[in-house]
Amino acid sequence: MDITQEIRDAIEKYLEKHSVSDLARQVGLSNTAISDWRSGTATFIRPSNWNKIEPVLRPYMANAEKAKQSTAEFVGFPIVSIAAAATNNPAIMPIADFIDENEEKEFLLLPKGKGRAGDFAIRICGDSMSPWYPDGTIVLVRHQKPQDGDMVVAVLADGEVVIKYYVDNGDEFTLAPENGCGMPYTFKKSDFGAIRSMYQVIYSIRDEIAVKEAAKAEGKEPSWKKYKK
Repeated sequence: MDITQEIRDAIEKYLEKHSVSDLARQVGLSNTAISDWRSGTATFIRPSNWNKIEPVLRPYMANAEKAKQSTAEFVGFPIVSIAAAATNNPAIMPIADFIDENEEKEFLLLPKGKGRAGDFAIRICGDSMSPWYPDGTIVLVRHQKPQDGDMVVAVLADGEVVIKYYVDNGDEFTLAPENGCGMPYTFKKSDFGAIRSMYQVIYSIRDEIAVKEAAKAEGKEPSWKKYKK
């Protein structure tokens, strides 16, 4: 949920008689979170946190009930950068701890049903995934074993992060490029050190105009061209 001026004003009204620590203790959140919402450093409240603080702020807000109803229709997912994703090794650090340590100050807000608990988003930076996933693309991922044909984000042994199709070939698998462009990677399933971590892509938000322009600049033909008569 976006932090509106009304929410910041309600926090200020509460703090006229109470401290930041009082509010943090009452709702079970950190002093830093409250201060970030108050100052505008953070621009988004995770729906689960809004459900904690809304009853306390309700007396100070004219439209609190309306905000609560609209928030109930959406779920927020933490976002980490692709650079942070490259450092993750679930065998060393549980995925939940990794997200807590590396999430950004904003969230991917999606309608309920687009994801589930434990999912998180990765923000792609730079042109390493161009043209199909240009700079700024956000993909919602799930830490689970992919099925044949699933799009995945994989962190290779050397830390390189790739977005490919997972192709199951019995005792080995291939990470295949989209639309036949780019380099495929094939690994034995018994080679446990080849992939540091792998996430199934559930949902993506990308700038479609940027995709089209980047593909054109790189001389890549979109798949629909083969149907052009």
